Amino acid sequence: MYDLARLMLLLRKRWKAAALLFGILAAAGIVAALLYPRTYVATSQVLVQQPAKEGDSTATYPQIAELLAWNPDTTIETYVALALQPDVAAHVVRRLHLGVAPNRLLARYLNVAPLTNSNVIAISAYWRDRRVASAIANAVATEFVDRQRKLAASQAAQAADSLAIALTRAQADLSNAENALTDFESTSGVADANGQTSAIIAAIGDIQSKTRGAELDRSQAQGQLRSVGTQIAGTKQTVEQSQTIDTAPVADEIDKELSEERVQLSQLEQQFTGKYPDVVAARRQIASLEAAMAKAPRTRVASTTVALNPVGTTLDGQAATLEAQIAGQTSELRTLHAQEDGLESQLRAFPGLVSRLSSLQRRAKSAETIYDSLQSSYFNAIVAKNMAVSDLSIVQRASPELAEVRPSLVLAIAVMLVIAALVTIALIVLLDWRRRVRSALPEPSKNSSGRISLGEPVAP
Repeated sequence: MYDLARLMLLLRKRWKAAALLFGILAAAGIVAALLYPRTYVATSQVLVQQPAKEGDSTATYPQIAELLAWNPDTTIETYVALALQPDVAAHVVRRLHLGVAPNRLLARYLNVAPLTNSNVIAISAYWRDRRVASAIANAVATEFVDRQRKLAASQAAQAADSLAIALTRAQADLSNAENALTDFESTSGVADANGQTSAIIAAIGDIQSKTRGAELDRSQAQGQLRSVGTQIAGTKQTVEQSQTIDTAPVADEIDKELSEERVQLSQLEQQFTGKYPDVVAARRQIASLEAAMAKAPRTRVASTTVALNPVGTTLDGQAATLEAQIAGQTSELRTLHAQEDGLESQLRAFPGLVSRLSSLQRRAKSAETIYDSLQSSYFNAIVAKNMAVSDLSIVQRASPELAEVRPSLVLAIAVMLVIAALVTIALIVLLDWRRRVRSALPEPSKNSSGRISLGEPVAP
């Protein structure tokens, strides 16, 4: 064994050979580090805009924001899952002519993750060309935002279709109610009622106002439920969550056998010349194993993990929430109708003409309120459909100049220099050990037959 002092003495004695060997190994290592292929990582960032809180008037278009805020409890992981959809990857592959499968792009060349404690999603692309990596990151971000914008426009279009049907019915009801009220006023001549009638009518009007609001909310919830049901029908139940890559056992076996053959060849070369049959056979076996090693696969897919589609789970939760909301509004409508029926029973004690007039007025007022509310909602849905406002926006695009390089050239060169120094020390120690072993062996001598034989060891 070599201690530190002996090792330093040996290096000082053979510093020329050590310096030459270190220079050769260091140059070879630096060349290898320079020629090793590098991967460039480019990142673009997408901001997820949270929906405005209830009563917040800072939004530019509060009605449109209300239509787009279909689920204020959507998590950042849901947006990450939407960005990793195979359709997004397929569109990027076709657009940039990448020549890789969409699933391979998602598994190997793309990473989407939220930044810690923020509403920003980082989309990172890995490629051997910094410009292609930046183009992939920007294309994925653009396609992701465009798909969300199209989804918002589709939801607004579906809401507009549902509201158009309800608006047609409300317009017909309003026309019928106004015609009936005009005909009754012209034939009966009734213009006013007493104070008690006004008070009861006011109470009934308040209840009917709540009823209209509940009916409108239920109608919108039913429209959203149909939209969510359509999305659930077109969403896959499961997705591939991850894959486990393992080393191929064939490559390990060949590598192990190759190491054994090299050790055996080294031992044979120390004992025999290069033309000895065993040495030639060992070299052929090593060449055959190296050729097999070059053709053998290095890795294999050990297992694939399949998980529930987070998009489907989110949509199921939305559907359950909307169904509970519709059930609650239906129960509230039953209570309001019961209260309205109780007040109307009191009105029956008044003269028939007053009761009839009040009923027609309520009907006309209710029809007008419903029509105005539906018309306003319909126009807001049309504006949202045409504007295609999205809750996503690109806050930073990937740039080739800012792409990170992996592995780092400085770190690779430093590692190569350390390895060259260690190998140099090991070789110097090995050569010194072989010299000492040879010097300890007895001198060969010729016998009477002329053959070389080792002499007998001299007794001390």
